[in-house]
Amino acid sequence: MKKILSLALAAMVLLALASCKGGPAVTTSDLAGHWTSTSWTNSSDPPTQKGTMTMDVQANGDFSMVQSPVTGGTNSFSGTLAVANEAELLVTLAVINGSPAPAPPLNKQVIEFSLSGNSLTLNAAAAGSTVDTIVFSR
Repeated sequence: MKKILSLALAAMVLLALASCKGGPAVTTSDLAGHWTSTSWTNSSDPPTQKGTMTMDVQANGDFSMVQSPVTGGTNSFSGTLAVANEAELLVTLAVINGSPAPAPPLNKQVIEFSLSGNSLTLNAAAAGSTVDTIVFSR
C-alpha cells in the first residue's frame, strides 16, 4: 500500500511539473492585430538591415503584409497563417504583389516564430543560406 501511495504521489508531482512547462499554448488568434517591424535583418556577417514591414493578422489567421526594402519599392503579400506547433507557423500565400501566388506546395512555408507579450519574432529561411529575422511589435 505504501508503495502504491508513493507511486501515486510521484505521478502527481510529474503531472504538476508538466503542466507548468511553458504556460498556455499560443493560438492563431493570439497573433491577431496590427504589427510593425522594429527590426528586419538577415543572418549575414555582419547582419544587414533589410527595411521595414507592417502586418495585419485577423483572429482566423488571414493576414496581409507590406515590405518596404531599403533598396526601394514595396512588396505586398496576403494569405493565411496557422500555428503549427509551439515554435512554427504554417504560412500559405494567396496573393503576391497583386498576382495569385504559385500553386501548392510552392505557396506554403514553415516559419519559426516566438511570441512574448506584444513582441513577435519570425525567422524565415531565405534563398541560399541566410535567414531573415523580423521583430514586430503591436
